[in-house]
Order: sequence, then C-alpha cells, then structure tokens
Amino acid sequence: AIAERTLDAVLAYQNPYIVAFDLAGNESDYAAEPFQPLFERAKNEGLGVTIHAGEWGSADNIRSAVTALLADRIGHGVRAIEDVALCDWLIERGVVLEVCPTSNVHSGAVDHWSQHPLSQLYRYGVITTINTDDPLVSDITLTDELVRVVEFMSFTVEDVKRHMVNAAQAAFIPAIERNNLVSQFESALGEIPS
Repeated sequence: AIAERTLDAVLAYQNPYIVAFDLAGNESDYAAEPFQPLFERAKNEGLGVTIHAGEWGSADNIRSAVTALLADRIGHGVRAIEDVALCDWLIERGVVLEVCPTSNVHSGAVDHWSQHPLSQLYRYGVITTINTDDPLVSDITLTDELVRVVEFMSFTVEDVKRHMVNAAQAAFIPAIERNNLVSQFESALGEIPS
C-alpha cells in the first residue's frame, strides 16, 4: 500500500527530476513479485526501473527482477557471478548492475574486498557501474569508491573510465540528454576501452 501511494504521488506530481522507481529491502525473506503491477504501471508511465536484487538473495532474484518487475538496472547484483547463464542473459539484454563494493563489504554480502565479484562480472562482459549505495552509512564518496576498486581490485584507470561511461549510458534521462552526457564523459576522459 505504501509503494502504491508513493507511485501515485510520483505520477501525480510529474516532477522531471523523478525519473525511476526502485525497490529495496530484505530480498531473502520477502519476494518482490507482489510489487509487479506497480512496476508494470511505472514502466508504462515512462519511469525507469531499478531493483535491488542479488545482494543477499540468490542469482534467481536478479532474473525475476528483470522479467517480473521489468528492471532496466539492478542494484548490487553481485550474486549474478554464481550463474554464468544469467550473466550471458544480462549481457544479451543490456541490463546494468549498479555495484556498490564498499557497501557489499560493510554489509557482509561479500566477506572481503579480495572476494568481491565486481572484477569478474566486468571482465566477463556484464555491464557494471561503480556506486556508493548509502554514502552516509559507509562514510564514503564516489571518489573513495573509485580509489578502492583500483587499490583492492586491481582496476586500471581505463577500467574506471569505462565504468563512468557505463553509468552515463545507463542514466535515466531522455535519450538526447543521455547521448550528450556520454559525449561529455568521453571527451573529458579521453580514449576509453570497449
């Protein structure tokens, strides 16, 4: 009921800065499927959809978030690495994983930086972005997060650039604005590997 009231308010208000609808919570104990009608409605009204899935729950939650809830992006999604067929499917569909390494380590979803699957997902070809999740809880900035992936995951500056462009390409903004944003990033960052 709260989610329904939230969506009603978003659609009634029509604020151009509210561009997507999200679902986050305890995915291990509570299924996301009961929210399906709300996400279908949000998508039909032109909102982007991002769902937190595959952090605490199984890789199956990621597939369900895309098929049942129409997710364009997945918050976290680190469990995707446990299912190669799912990774292939995410690549094929162009679904973006919004990975939050520090948060994953702090929450215990990943035991240690050395075990974080971001590098594996990225090198496999899954579209990933690097994010802070909740900067107040983790006491980090995006710059901190980028430094940590270089320090702890052996990412190169080129890998970081690719993630920044991936984030621009996944932005929930009109296509013309998104293309301009990507061009600005590419111009500022110089040569970026594919």
